[in-house]
Order: sequence, then C-alpha cells, then structure tokens
Amino acid sequence: MDRTLLSITFLLLVTPTTLTPVISARSSSSCNNYPHFTEKVTWTTTQCAFCSPLESKANQTLWLNYNGTLTNGTLFDSSYTAEKPWPLGDPFNFTLGSGQVIQGFDAGLYDMCPGEKRKLVIPPKYGYGEKGVPGAIPPNATLTFNVELTGIGAIQNRTFFH
Repeated sequence: MDRTLLSITFLLLVTPTTLTPVISARSSSSCNNYPHFTEKVTWTTTQCAFCSPLESKANQTLWLNYNGTLTNGTLFDSSYTAEKPWPLGDPFNFTLGSGQVIQGFDAGLYDMCPGEKRKLVIPPKYGYGEKGVPGAIPPNATLTFNVELTGIGAIQNRTFFH
C-alpha cells in the first residue's frame, strides 16, 4: 500500500488588484471509501485526514478513540464514557505492532494519519477466536471497530482534532 504524503502547493494567482494564495492537497492513496482487504482485517477509511510525514508505523505509540461492536450492533467496548462522551472520549494508547492488542486491530491501524477514521472488520481468527471473552464477546465473533487516530507519539493532543 503506497501512501502519498500531504503535498501542499501554493499557487499565486496574480491579477492587477489581488494576490491570492490557493492551497491544493493530495491525501493518501488509501483515503477512499473502498474496502481494503487483508487476511487479518478489512478496513475502510470513513474520514480522511491530510497526511503529514506523521503516519502510523510499527513501534510508535498510537492514541485513538474507538467503539467496538458485534455484528448484531451490540457495543462491547468503547473509549467514550459518560464523563467523556463523543467527540472527546478518553483516548486509548498502545504501541503499534507490539502484540498489546488483538491481531486484527493492530493490522488495521498501519499508515493512518492523525484525524483519520477507519472502520475495521475483524474475523474471529484475528479477534478473540473460539474462546471469545466470557460475558462480553461470544465465541467465533466477527468484530467491528470504528476508530479515530487522535495522535502519534508519547504526547497526544486530542484538542487539535476536536
């Protein structure tokens, strides 16, 4: 998957009375609403973000808000709470590629830009498998996560995107 960095080009349109800057931007090649399929996850970008040199890579700390649901729509986990509802939430953080989260969740978050939102659909094998999570996730459940990357790195600035 080839990502194109944000490209900002300032064009000066000169007329006898004005000097007008025009900004054009190219977003990443994955920034479309078509599903992206891998063995571990199917993901779709639901909100694009202008990419900067800061894209999510292995061994980086990611900060994100998310909702996790079962295929029937039952919410089983969320970073949004009564105290911190949408759009603020209480961003979750982990190190990408470190094995701290289920494999499908990890696989669906590479090459994201802060502010980007994705919908991840994770098959049971790369979620919680045959055992599930008693009381929360049944065995062999396909999981759906709606995620928003709010920051990359040790310090997360969630006010930038809200």
